[in-house]
Amino acid sequence: MASLRLQIVNEAITRFSAILPGRVFVNRRLPIASSEGFSISVDWSEDTADYSAGMLSSIPQRNLTLAVNIISRAEGIANPPQAKLDEFAVAVEEKIYSDQTFTGKALGVEISSYTQEIDNDGENTVGSIKMEFNIFYYAAEGAPETAIT
Repeated sequence: MASLRLQIVNEAITRFSAILPGRVFVNRRLPIASSEGFSISVDWSEDTADYSAGMLSSIPQRNLTLAVNIISRAEGIANPPQAKLDEFAVAVEEKIYSDQTFTGKALGVEISSYTQEIDNDGENTVGSIKMEFNIFYYAAEGAPETAIT
C-alpha cells in the first residue's frame, strides 16, 4: 500500500481530473505545447512532522504541502490567461475543500499561498498559478501508509 502522502496526492489528482479530464499531470513543468491550452500539475513539495501538535508526544502531526500548478496559454489578444487561471484556481480550491479529510486520511486543509506568473513572450503568452495547501494528518511512525484518526 502507498504512503498516506501518496494516497492524498492521488486523491487530489482524481478530483482535479473532473475539472480538466486528460489534462492533469504529476509534477509537470512549463512549457506546455502550443496545442495544449490548459493543464494542472499536482505534486507534494514537503512533508514535515510536528511533535508539539501531536495527540501524544510519540505521534507527530504530519504537515503535507500539496503543490498545484495551473498552467494556461492565452486564447488570443482579447483573452489573456489571467481569467482562465482564476477560473481554474477557484475550481481547484472548491475540489480541495469538498472533502478536507480526503476520505478519512487527513484532519484538515489550509491554503498556504497563491503565486501568479505571466510570461508575455510575444504571441505565446503563458501564465501559471501555483497554489500550495497544507494538509494535516497523523500516520503511524514506521507504518506511513496507516492513518491514525
